[in-house]
Amino acid sequence: MNLSKLFFWIKKKQGFRSATMPSTSFDQKLIKKVRLGLLPKWSQFKYLKSFLTKTEKIVINLALAILILATIGWSITWFIRNNALVPASGGDYSE
Repeated sequence: MNLSKLFFWIKKKQGFRSATMPSTSFDQKLIKKVRLGLLPKWSQFKYLKSFLTKTEKIVINLALAILILATIGWSITWFIRNNALVPASGGDYSE
């Protein structure tokens, strides 16, 4: 008689949790693997449209538009403040 047939509920470790392995240590290992990347990958952003509501899409688009406009505004302000007209070497500045 084969003993493995008698003890069918005890399984060998096959990459996942076995019957004898405590679940807490395995769960902690899984959580550590998941927490490596807190943000989704760039390839996953294409699925945003499929599960966001219409209101959420409008809010995200509005926030992105404000962010882009603010960046352009700050860039122009920085350029104007840090760009001064200076005559070339040996030249004169005239208005």
